[in-house]
Amino acid sequence: MQQIAIQIALLKQRTLPELQKMWGEYFSEPTISQNKEFFVSRIAYRI
Repeated sequence: MQQIAIQIALLKQRTLPELQKMWGEYFSEPTISQNKEFFVSRIAYRI
């Protein structure tokens, strides 16, 4: 459980291109968003 919290906290340090790449690992649908907070919140939810 603690490791999940660390993964989520580290999302905020990633760049937008890194988050966009991660998006493909967690979601099957592409997104056109360029909002970093959107990516962080949605990926954190999946983690």
